[in-house]
Amino acid sequence: MAPPFEIDPAGFPMVWVEAIAAWMQWLPMSRLELERFLSAAQDGPIDHAWCGRLLELNAAVALARIDSGSYAEALLTRIVPGEAERFAARLGEGFALPTLHLSFVATTRPRRQRTLADQMLMRYGVFEWVWQSEPPGRWVGVGEPRPVRGVSLGSPERGPAAPDRPETFRSYLYGCRLIRRP
Repeated sequence: MAPPFEIDPAGFPMVWVEAIAAWMQWLPMSRLELERFLSAAQDGPIDHAWCGRLLELNAAVALARIDSGSYAEALLTRIVPGEAERFAARLGEGFALPTLHLSFVATTRPRRQRTLADQMLMRYGVFEWVWQSEPPGRWVGVGEPRPVRGVSLGSPERGPAAPDRPETFRSYLYGCRLIRRP
């Protein structure tokens, strides 16, 4: 049996998820995490220039100012699936975006006390890019972003959100979380 957690290349925690037999980042990717990952990048499609362009699309939030009202701004958003895939490949063998199997989509249930999904910001975080393998295969967002002006934009119970053109869809509501298969 795998230990309960390990550290990714930027020093952020990953937890073992038995259901998918992989390590998963505890939280969605953050701006700080991207900066740390790419601090040594020199060339290729995932380099300092790409990082700079993506960081320009994400407002900077000082680490000391991240709290319950600003944590969503600290998450990395406006990344498209192809960029996230190239970034995962650059991290090393086994890193990838998760795959969604519709059989694992949550069923509707009443709200209850905070859950592990809440703690991992799968609720009130961002939609996270995943590959939906069931035909037709496509990129979709799963999760539950924080409500905008009191309106819920999605939830695991409603199923994945599927933008028309995910490769050009740079939304402040979409980010990513990586996994690593051993």
